Amino acid sequence: MKLGTLKEGGRDGTLVVVSRDLCHAVRASDIAPTLQAALDDWSNAAPRLHALYDALSLHRHQAVQHAFELDFNDLASPLPRAYEFVDGSAYLPHVERVRKARGAQVPESFYTDPLMYQATSAGFLGPCDPVRVPSEEYGIDLEAEVVVITDDVPMAVTPEAASEHIQLVGLVNDVSLRALIPNELAKGFGFLQSKPRSALSPVLVTPDELRDAWREDKLHLPMRTWINGNWFGEAEAGEDMQFNFAQLIAHAAKTRPLTAGTIVGSGTIANQDTSKGASCLAEQRTVETLRDGKPSTPFLKYGDLVKIEMLDVDGNSISFAGGAGGMHADSTTPRATVSTSPWTDIARAHAHLLRARRDMEAGVLPWAITNRASDDLIGTVTLFKIDRDHRRADIGYALGSAHWGMGLASEALHLVLRHAFEALDLQRIEADTDPRNAASRRMLERLGFVQEGMLRKRWLVNDEWCDTAFYGLLREDFRA
Repeated sequence: MKLGTLKEGGRDGTLVVVSRDLCHAVRASDIAPTLQAALDDWSNAAPRLHALYDALSLHRHQAVQHAFELDFNDLASPLPRAYEFVDGSAYLPHVERVRKARGAQVPESFYTDPLMYQATSAGFLGPCDPVRVPSEEYGIDLEAEVVVITDDVPMAVTPEAASEHIQLVGLVNDVSLRALIPNELAKGFGFLQSKPRSALSPVLVTPDELRDAWREDKLHLPMRTWINGNWFGEAEAGEDMQFNFAQLIAHAAKTRPLTAGTIVGSGTIANQDTSKGASCLAEQRTVETLRDGKPSTPFLKYGDLVKIEMLDVDGNSISFAGGAGGMHADSTTPRATVSTSPWTDIARAHAHLLRARRDMEAGVLPWAITNRASDDLIGTVTLFKIDRDHRRADIGYALGSAHWGMGLASEALHLVLRHAFEALDLQRIEADTDPRNAASRRMLERLGFVQEGMLRKRWLVNDEWCDTAFYGLLREDFRA
């Protein structure tokens, strides 16, 4: 199941159960008011939360009383504060490269005794909250990590027994201030000022939600990271992890019990294969130093946007809802603005290209969304039904599922809308989307579109009649 927390009800928020597709949620207050309260009574709360999750995900959300469309901006951290956050450094390729760049050797004990420190847990940032740092000069860095949440763990637990205490899995951006770290470590007392508050993923999931990707107490999936929409890394979380989570928990509990709700971090994910990119800027800068003699990638600046995501075994985001639409050849295309079924053969693609050329001659304006690094086609935005006399047009959009949740569709639509209103001098743009596609509707509304009607059974897709939510955007309402 997937669990989150709304920004309501006090400092610890309100517990919600989130649907598998991340589009809907329902408050779980009758079971537990907060996630911490659920973890305190996990053996009783978990089965009831699972039942609510099954009803929300396996049946139509309308069948669950008080279910609502989920807006990630309404989410706090799943655990807005925690009793304990202990963070490890289980990926030794990261440690090896950093020490090599300093001309230092890795002590043999690092391969048998985990590195771990007591991290900040008094407050965690929500998934869409800004990271506030007093100065850019502090060397602002991200660290993409996996975390697990435990129930009550007894002191001196064995790794074998510790495995049974892992109840939830999530992601964290462990924010680090690199310019402050050297002086703090030199004092020999660990991190303090160099570790501000971190941001947890929008939801935490139970290990069974991950299916075969969760095995041997590791998460065997790539950690995907972008900075300002640019691919930064896709390190494999299940590779090169010297210590699994059961071993990390046993290490933390060697001389003390861990209370329910303890967060245990993996440390920055890093692989021996540097072609998979990095999970923190310090890692990338170290690779550059070893290769070129000096780093070339800067640390984060105010206004930079970091996106950290992990897809499940079916290619769906574990912790982020997708953007609008999907590539026509994508079998995971959601209900969106496309009114045809996904393409399954090359002939349909060729036919579409021929039709697109004819449409362009007739005044249709299609744009391609491409990957900046590879120039691969990942999506489209099209202005069509352009009426010059009445200064209006329709807009359609599609984006491959691997690129959902990065803001790319919204960015592309914004550029095309600006062209429509400024260069083409249009007054009105219209769009339609399946009313069940909450992500598409939210994106249109963020751009200023207003829902103006509902058309019943407008499209026949895969032998299913689909309704249309009809949206309009006026030039004066465009949020340029």
